[in-house]
Amino acid sequence: MILYHYCSNEAFLSILKSQSLWASEFSLSNDLLEGKWVKKLVAEACDERAITPPRKEYLLAHLDQEIAQTGAAGFCMSEHGDVLSQWRGYANDGAGVAIGFESVYFETLTGKAKRESGKLFELKKLEYDVDRQKSAIKNNLAKIFAAFARVTMSKPLSSTIGSSAIYDMYESELSRELFGLYLDSYILKNPAFREELEWRLIAAFPTTRYLRDPAGDPSAYWDLEMMEFRGLRDRIVPFVELKLDEVEERAVAEVILGPKNITPPRIVQAALARYGWGPSIPVKRSAASYR
Repeated sequence: MILYHYCSNEAFLSILKSQSLWASEFSLSNDLLEGKWVKKLVAEACDERAITPPRKEYLLAHLDQEIAQTGAAGFCMSEHGDVLSQWRGYANDGAGVAIGFESVYFETLTGKAKRESGKLFELKKLEYDVDRQKSAIKNNLAKIFAAFARVTMSKPLSSTIGSSAIYDMYESELSRELFGLYLDSYILKNPAFREELEWRLIAAFPTTRYLRDPAGDPSAYWDLEMMEFRGLRDRIVPFVELKLDEVEERAVAEVILGPKNITPPRIVQAALARYGWGPSIPVKRSAASYR
């Protein structure tokens, strides 16, 4: 399968020259519900189970806390390489390019990165259908509500040490079960975006340094202070760099020029060859009649 990354000409050349990708922190994406859509699903599950409003609010507050402690950075791609809305939204209003990456390349690369350095990138397909989203987190929800029931039943009526200890234990269990939804927060998305048919290379990271595993290898983890930063017009975006190492599969299958991109294909092919990507990568133009 080929997965397409829409981008500006500047970003395209940066990828070619550096032979690396930038996975940007998701909270600064163009979707205001990025990382929060799963909260809507949990809220609906509370209503289906007739959870009282105070208890529902308590559970969702716990979920907010867990989401806040873990972030994610990603490199976004689409199954389609010539979609007008994608050109307009992500490729400089159609003046950029769509880079077609071989999905098998990323599967091999992420496995290699995990074996060699412990860096945890994963290639994931996003799910937009709400029924399938609920099915995907069904087991998580069952564990969450079971833990939640134990919390509510063990809430201490007094300040006695024993009862408080049991309550704290069940609260910790609830936090662990809610934490299990963190990756789903970034692969379950608002159906309004379904046209994008998105796949992501995702790297999860703690948003605070204390969440690192003290017994683990520190180089295997990221937090905000260890990330790089780039400036855009209205925001500063943290990112993680993923080097496109040599593996058996080739990385780029084709390049599509946007409908407003006037660059001759031969120049793009020369750039690909100049920066070590090979001279035989096809370069074609968008079929969109957008000017």
